[in-house]
Amino acid sequence: MGITPLDSVLIFYLLLYHFTVQYDTVKFRQIALICRLLTSYCLTLNFLSVVI
Repeated sequence: MGITPLDSVLIFYLLLYHFTVQYDTVKFRQIALICRLLTSYCLTLNFLSVVI
């Protein structure tokens, strides 16, 4: 099984969490918001590719 776009987003999110949680929480909230948007975007793409 290869890595799906969703997997890469989750891995990216975990790495970001790991590195940013030690520094600035306000900056992390912004990054987390962007990651959530990316994740929902990838979920939508995955859903559409299954449906179509």
